[in-house]
Amino acid sequence: MSGPAPRRVSKLTVLRLVKGRTEWTLDKQAYQIREGQGFLLCPGATFSGLETLDAMPIVVEQIEFSGPLVNPSNLVGSLSKALSLKRGEVELIVDSLLELRSPVIDFDVLGDKLYEDVLLNNPPGNSLDLLRLRSALVALLIRIGSGPGDEIGHFSDSERRVALFLN
Repeated sequence: MSGPAPRRVSKLTVLRLVKGRTEWTLDKQAYQIREGQGFLLCPGATFSGLETLDAMPIVVEQIEFSGPLVNPSNLVGSLSKALSLKRGEVELIVDSLLELRSPVIDFDVLGDKLYEDVLLNNPPGNSLDLLRLRSALVALLIRIGSGPGDEIGHFSDSERRVALFLN
């Protein structure tokens, strides 16, 4: 039931719990994670977690954005280059991700599909795979950063930024 010692996150990472239940800690705040949920790790945060909350081991998938991503300003530059996007476009996405109230991601059907597309095309075998991978990564980050809106039409700052980016 124990897990690895807390570690400093150096790369933007999206985790998805495929099987089981666990508790992950981000910057000393504990979060209960259940099967099908994801978790967003931003550079500079401190992360640790239990191996399982049940008798069965957990299964975790991970998407790690490569490059020396140590701080948000370097994160923007690295993602801009990796995803072939303009710096301003990536800044909108990163700002939205950093403003999320919780690192826990409740994947919906589209989020699951985007996550699977990233895993299927990584590493890319050819130019078309690379294009699919970049497209899926951008869409996944926007999906995570946008969060659900409420019924009365009020949107968070991160939702407005993502909508602005898409228009």
